[in-house]
Amino acid sequence: MHHPEHRRSAILLAIGVLIVHTALRVAVILGPGMGGPSAQDEHRFHIPVIERFGEQWPAPDVSEYHAAATPAHHLVLAFIESIASPSLETLRVLSGLPVSLHIALLAWWCARRVGVVGAVALTLPLTFSPHVVAFSTLVLPESSSWLLVGALLMLACAKRFETAACVMGGALLLASVGVRQLTLWCAAPLWVAAWLGAAPLLHNPARVVPATVWPIDQPKARLVRSVICLACTLPAFGLIAWFVWLWGGLVPPVFQSAEAALAIDGAVVNQGRSPASGAFVLSILGLAGLAFTPLVIRPLLERRSLVTRWALLGGAVGLLAALIPLTSYDMESGRWGGLWKGVRLAPVFADRSVFIAALSTLGGAMTGVLVLALPPTRVRWVLLSALGAAIVAHAMGAQLFQRYIEPLLLIVLPIAVAATFEEREDRPPLWTLVMPCGLALALLALTVQRIGA
Repeated sequence: MHHPEHRRSAILLAIGVLIVHTALRVAVILGPGMGGPSAQDEHRFHIPVIERFGEQWPAPDVSEYHAAATPAHHLVLAFIESIASPSLETLRVLSGLPVSLHIALLAWWCARRVGVVGAVALTLPLTFSPHVVAFSTLVLPESSSWLLVGALLMLACAKRFETAACVMGGALLLASVGVRQLTLWCAAPLWVAAWLGAAPLLHNPARVVPATVWPIDQPKARLVRSVICLACTLPAFGLIAWFVWLWGGLVPPVFQSAEAALAIDGAVVNQGRSPASGAFVLSILGLAGLAFTPLVIRPLLERRSLVTRWALLGGAVGLLAALIPLTSYDMESGRWGGLWKGVRLAPVFADRSVFIAALSTLGGAMTGVLVLALPPTRVRWVLLSALGAAIVAHAMGAQLFQRYIEPLLLIVLPIAVAATFEEREDRPPLWTLVMPCGLALALLALTVQRIGA
């Protein structure tokens, strides 16, 4: 796939996507605007923080402010605020630029593996997600966060992961946790990529787990690269440790207790635990995975025995993830809004939702198929480690909001599908592209309801 003409097509697609997406979001910003919960977050939290930092520049106080994320995105915009006093619309255009860059980067990455048409179909669901549209048209730190997370995952899933990739990955991780502390989980896929860097990209189509684990192939090269990668990720851990020391917790003080949160309109406690994170992540992945599975129909049929085994195993894990923790609708426990609304429409037994159990089982099966059974060796373990680490990270917070999770899955699924065709001569059949486009249209319908609201 990596012929010069394919590389040129991928670059041209990325440029086109960047231009078109920027034009569309500017039209929304200058026109009807974006509503919904994210607009309230912008008004209540992020704009006031940026204005306060701008007034305090060049020595903003980051020890206590009214946003639950680390302050890098706010600080960049505050610097612009301090020197140029831009309008709110200009701030929104600048704040959303990382989303345009991210979608263009993902389109480029996918186009090199599945072609231009396939890449467009794979990136449309992410583009039209109401949460991602909000990140691109409002002043929200998630815009920079998802660009950095997406770039890091694409780097970790690339064909080669050598010393330069370790350094770049460490820099991306440091920037990412500077924007949202939660994304420290991205260290895990970097470590996995470093350990597997010497492994061949091609894999045995009949197996997921190696037939022999010992002796380890190229142990010295793996160990050296892993140590280098670990060292490159330490600054990110150091930055988070500094903020924990400064705040006395994982979030600024005002978000650490219900009593403190009462001081701000719309604030919720962000420090706590969410054991249902695994079931929730898999539930969203199950719904989204239905749209992406048809694209891999040919490799799926070629490895049907392998796919069946891992689909069943993944489904069993997904069911357990939904049966062990409480999955009923509960605002005080952070299980409310988004997909949780569906819990209220289905039976609940012993505070376990049948709705979540069914979707989590489906999501586990989809993980077995799309992430484990079909992509190349390193890609499968990088993505699995990303999902596992993200689940653990969200379990360490008090709120399971869909906007925190949905974009990740709409990044992971296109990467997994595109990587499946990395070493194949064929491409997804054109008829299968209808499914992700259908998902994109469904997400667009949700988005339209928030435009101008």
